[in-house]
Amino acid sequence: MFEKLFKYPRVLMRHRNGARESYLSHRADDGTAPSTLLRLARELLVIANEVNLLAGQDMGVEEIEAVARRWARRQQRSHRAHTQRWSYEFFVQTAGDWLRFLGCLREPVEIAVHFSNLITDFATHMRQERGLLSATIHNRCWHARQFLAWYDQHRHPFSEVSSPDVDGFLALRGTTCWTRVSVATSRRP
Repeated sequence: MFEKLFKYPRVLMRHRNGARESYLSHRADDGTAPSTLLRLARELLVIANEVNLLAGQDMGVEEIEAVARRWARRQQRSHRAHTQRWSYEFFVQTAGDWLRFLGCLREPVEIAVHFSNLITDFATHMRQERGLLSATIHNRCWHARQFLAWYDQHRHPFSEVSSPDVDGFLALRGTTCWTRVSVATSRRP
């Protein structure tokens, strides 16, 4: 896999690692674009240098976030990034996905949503009927879970969901914690 991404022998030597290479091969098999694979390979090297993975030891999301904050601060101080946000977010996302793939991520306990069967049906539909990639399905299910957890607080039956409910949720998220891109992503069918 690394031979497809890097040409120089010294760069190849730096990146050589079975765990990272198997993850990138997995992502390539899922249809990830070569330019994205290259970005992931570079970020995985950073993660491997920053995260102390001992054999058989799992890592939690909080620990990943702490390492990501340190990395993002260093990136900004060295003028490689204007803000810490993108370095932090890409580190957390990539590290989480890679550690999950390796079976080394301690997943946070998810709060049960009354509508969890709908999420399962939604994922099955996207996989079987629409042929979407697993990363896309994962992302869309996450957004659906966010909406359903919010909607569940109102204790209305799912059959009563309406466009104003969705608009209200997106408007609330857009003003509190999501960017315009996140809101736009949530609206995709």
